[in-house]
Amino acid sequence: MKMGEQKDFSFFDRFEQLLFDRIGVPPRNLSANIEQIRQSALERINNTIFEMNRFVVDKNPMVGLCWRNIADAVKTKLQNVPEPQREKQTEDLVRKIYYVYIVLDEYAQLDDLRNRGYMSANDDKIIEWKRSMLPNLIGSEVGKWMLESKLMEYYSEPMNKDLHQALEDIEKPAVSAR
Repeated sequence: MKMGEQKDFSFFDRFEQLLFDRIGVPPRNLSANIEQIRQSALERINNTIFEMNRFVVDKNPMVGLCWRNIADAVKTKLQNVPEPQREKQTEDLVRKIYYVYIVLDEYAQLDDLRNRGYMSANDDKIIEWKRSMLPNLIGSEVGKWMLESKLMEYYSEPMNKDLHQALEDIEKPAVSAR
């Protein structure tokens, strides 16, 4: 007998069990399989959008103006800036816009989990975002302008509610301090 040889053992008899132990049991019904395919597609789309946003921030901000709503909002905001400075300010503003999108897309993933029932609205991570990250982003000049210019409308209704609530929360102390 060779060392390591086992009598009457066939790897192929245990292949399925070993595979499932390693990668998990596949969904047994069609609806679970469809949901898995849907989720995989959404993750690929989100990853692509993230990479595109990062390209705008890191390499070529003018690409960010390909979206009409962003181009229109930027044009309106910078219409009174003299021409020699307008291109530089446009690039800077677009970089900031896409930075905000990159950060908000992270919250959008938590929002998606909340909307699908996988995460509680009172989860520590969501509470942390609502107390710190969202007020900081929406409280910034660019974040507030983006919200007012309706550049965040494509996020879910609950997420938009959170964004508007963050703006209200940071404006309340400013109003009461007067």
